[in-house]
Amino acid sequence: MKIPVKITPCPIVEAIVEIKFDYDVDLDPDAIFGIVYKELHEKFPQTTKLPILQLPDAVRLRDPNLISQPHYKLSNEKFLFQIGPRVMSLNNVKGYVGWTIFYKELIDTFSL
Repeated sequence: MKIPVKITPCPIVEAIVEIKFDYDVDLDPDAIFGIVYKELHEKFPQTTKLPILQLPDAVRLRDPNLISQPHYKLSNEKFLFQIGPRVMSLNNVKGYVGWTIFYKELIDTFSL
């Protein structure tokens, strides 16, 4: 049996790869965003602050439900890149592009 390359109609609404991490360096939570933004702002030209930033730092950093939430969303026409002090994700939105293209985007984005 041959494995299909494309399913029509495609039932995949959104594909997400999320990476959670921790770091030992004493950094301001926004420093990670600044480092990543410098590398990705041309690839993802639209930047949005997420509502979690309305909460005080002390609340966000102490609540285990909030500590791994993204703070910013960078986007282009097909992909969203979300970043927080302990999380990054790449989301394929507005129609699944297929694994070959999504995988290439993952490698290109997370290799920067």
